[in-house]
Amino acid sequence: MAYTVDEIDATVPTLRYPQRAADGGVGLSEIIGALRRRWRVVAFTTLVVVSAAALFILISPTFYTASTQLLIDPRDRRILGTEVMATSTGADPTLVESQLRIITSDAVLGRVVAALKLDTDPDFAGSAGRTESAAVHTTRAIATLRRRVTVSRAERTYVIDVSASAHKPDAARAIADAIANGYLADQTEANQTMTRRATEALTSRLSQLRTNLREAEDRAQAYRKAHGIVLAQGTLISEQELGDLNRRLVQARVRAEEAQARYDEVHAHAASGGVNEVLGSAVVTGLRAQLAEITRREAELAATLGDHHPALVEVRAQLSNTRRLISQETSRISQSAASELTVARENEQMLSREFEALTGRSQTDNGSLIELRDLERDVDAARKLYEAFLNRAKQTAEQEQIATPGARILAPAAEPLNASYPPALLVLLIALVCGAGIGSTAALVSEQLDDTIRSPEELRASTRLDVFSALSETRHWRFGGGLPRSAIAVRALRSALRNNGDRSALVLSAKDSAGAAATALDLAMAAAVSGERVLIVDVDLSGRALSKMTCPSNKRGVLEVVHDKVAIREAAHVDPKSGLSLLPLSTSSGRTTKPITREQVANLLAATNADFDFVVLCGAPLLDDPDVATVGGAVDNVVLVVQAGVTRRDEILTAMRLLRPLRRKLRGAVLTAAPSAEENSASG
Repeated sequence: MAYTVDEIDATVPTLRYPQRAADGGVGLSEIIGALRRRWRVVAFTTLVVVSAAALFILISPTFYTASTQLLIDPRDRRILGTEVMATSTGADPTLVESQLRIITSDAVLGRVVAALKLDTDPDFAGSAGRTESAAVHTTRAIATLRRRVTVSRAERTYVIDVSASAHKPDAARAIADAIANGYLADQTEANQTMTRRATEALTSRLSQLRTNLREAEDRAQAYRKAHGIVLAQGTLISEQELGDLNRRLVQARVRAEEAQARYDEVHAHAASGGVNEVLGSAVVTGLRAQLAEITRREAELAATLGDHHPALVEVRAQLSNTRRLISQETSRISQSAASELTVARENEQMLSREFEALTGRSQTDNGSLIELRDLERDVDAARKLYEAFLNRAKQTAEQEQIATPGARILAPAAEPLNASYPPALLVLLIALVCGAGIGSTAALVSEQLDDTIRSPEELRASTRLDVFSALSETRHWRFGGGLPRSAIAVRALRSALRNNGDRSALVLSAKDSAGAAATALDLAMAAAVSGERVLIVDVDLSGRALSKMTCPSNKRGVLEVVHDKVAIREAAHVDPKSGLSLLPLSTSSGRTTKPITREQVANLLAATNADFDFVVLCGAPLLDDPDVATVGGAVDNVVLVVQAGVTRRDEILTAMRLLRPLRRKLRGAVLTAAPSAEENSASG
């Protein structure tokens, strides 16, 4: 019958011991140990994941990927210098990134679908048996193509990588090249469309600009006609006439002043005889020279001839005639000067009157000219705008014929040699790593959730007893088998019991009867081979683990001895090699329900004092038969056996509570069924 902690001692508070080492930490060695103990979980999980990956590789469709490269030229290549749209994207990274979206747009992919007739390919457009319209097939083909196209930009460059996947290598190469060519064609068409729209907009605007120009010219011409404004080389005729008249008036005034001065000089010097010098007349000068010559001759003749001499009379007649001629010439010059003065004054007055009249008219024309200038400026502005639009319309019309894209293909796609999907090695490697990781995680989690004892340190922390490292795993014992591989631990346990001078020991377990029986046998054998007279007794009435292990068909045993039916030497079996004596349970003891009492055990031990040096009792598991603890009152030592990886901490705690009355007799604990007994050593 099994018992729980609460059923045994509900008043004792539950103690919580650390699950791992006493320092509370989980080291690398503990993790490695946990993985070694649960390697089957790791291996199984890894195998499952790798198998799933292999199955995925086998059932996945095969794809081949071909790649081509495009260079987005950042230089602004303007052919005419008047392009409506730049033929390159410039150095703006955002514009370059936008080209990636353009490549995967419906406009470009639609060209590829149409060029390669992917809308009729079941791999892209779906099953050929579907009764759907051509537009639906095209849409589905574009969507499928977009999923199989990858466009990326190399970092810090203007190079765009275009990759396309298909089930056949030649199809992948054709799609990659078609996407590159479709992108270039789309860019060229976009430039042409933009230029054509600009040309149409300019042409439609030209008609209105032409009308505006004509209306402006008509308004200016009507204003000239209404105000009688006549321009010559951009200047009013009245202004030109006024300028000419002003110059003539100035000249007339100069001539009048000169005539006045000449007239005044003639009259001022006429009486002094210096008229000839003032007037500067050649006639007067000649006459004056002739007069001087005649006067000289008169003087000469008068000196030699008489007053009535014909020669002298003739000379004097010439002298008188010359003076008369000089007087007449002087009078004529004076009259001429007066006449010139009169003409000059009259001309000056006439020009002055004309100037005043023209000045008034010019002022009126200048007022009208201001308004006319405004009208003419409107005409000039309308004309310049019309001419600019006309020139631009002609240029854009010609540019439409030479539109070029701002990119070029660096290298055409090459036909792929190997499949790109599924990546078998990568998938298997990832599956191996993930499987190992998941398996390790599962192993560590199960290790953490496992509440069993697995190491001597854990057992020591849970029992506060000296722990002897794991002995041999549960084995089929036979006489003459000798010591197990864990002989050092067994001898250490025997030495610990011998140091106290005690002659008997009870070996108990929490639940593992086989482990307790194997430990009791190993302990008894260790004492026997060292020269002691040893008796091992099976007191496990329910399990009979020791008896089944050694003498499964014995007809006489412990019960017959304690009930005085037979002597110990008659019921015991002796190992001829080691001298170890074994007192098992007989086959008939399985029918009894009355347990062996403390007094019976005490009497049994007393009866062995003369013949044996050391007696080992193998009891039933404490949790199955709590009454076995009462037998411990008759022995000198009690040893608790715990099976690694099987016995839980709460079971150990329950066993320790059951053994509380025997606390001073507890000499230590033994951990059995360890992974490798040779790796452990005895510890006190």
